[in-house]
Amino acid sequence: MEPILRFFIERHLLVNILAGTLVVLGFLSATSLDREFLPSIDAPQIFITANLPGASARDMETKITIPIEESLEGVEGIDHFTTVISDNTSFTTVELYDDYDAARIEAAEIDLRAAVDRITDFPPEMEDEPTFLQLDPGSAMVVEVLLSGPEPALSEAAEELEDRLERLDAVSEVVAVGLQEPEVRILVDPVLAREHGVTLAEVIAAVQRRNVSSTGGVLESADERRQVVMWSRFEDPADVGETILRFRPGAGALRIADIARIESGRADTGLIVHGDGKRGVVLFVKKRASIDIRSRSELLGIPLWTVML
Repeated sequence: MEPILRFFIERHLLVNILAGTLVVLGFLSATSLDREFLPSIDAPQIFITANLPGASARDMETKITIPIEESLEGVEGIDHFTTVISDNTSFTTVELYDDYDAARIEAAEIDLRAAVDRITDFPPEMEDEPTFLQLDPGSAMVVEVLLSGPEPALSEAAEELEDRLERLDAVSEVVAVGLQEPEVRILVDPVLAREHGVTLAEVIAAVQRRNVSSTGGVLESADERRQVVMWSRFEDPADVGETILRFRPGAGALRIADIARIESGRADTGLIVHGDGKRGVVLFVKKRASIDIRSRSELLGIPLWTVML
């Protein structure tokens, strides 16, 4: 050890060069490393959620949870699984082996889906298939934007901001909570409907027949190829009122506008968001897993206040 120390003590220039080289290499490494506040990792967990509206926790256990857990027993790669059961919902957490990489986790999820798909004794009143979720912190929701104000300006501003955020390179998805979808309301006048002998079922059937689109095939000739498309969807709320219910002898066509009032509005989503005591909309922004960011401002690229609505 002493000869080595004496070697460097007698060669000050060499020591300075080595020290400087280490500093430069350390700086270059620090500037090139990925730095994220939510790094992407391979989490060996898969979540299975099943819903049965109106079912008690005991019913969920016997009709949903037990069949799912029995189907998982033959899947390779599962370390253990746990299930939390409540009214209407069964939530199963599947823990895979810790040494599983992204490819093996993906393969395990495919096997889990196949195992659950083979279950044939789910109750007929179960409307939706079980859903699978694999968490990736690198592509998690990292920005929450709250908008509040009166309608219809609130929904219009939320839709505009959602569209602009989705066009950012660093954003993979924007989830809007509390944003009501546009809808057209047909308010049938019972007196006029009775006078013309029109039922609600007849109005519904007329709207369904009119608001359709379909592809009819392809027409080909020697020098061109055309696709046949039938398009009869409503482009404007006023078009709904022009839908023909029936033809009356000597009186012409009976339209929906003759027995009902047409209004444009927003559908009730069942979710209500409040901000500062006012009706609001929350936009959850999800970043791309491949994007290297160190702050939320880098994700958006621009301050939100510069987005003109």
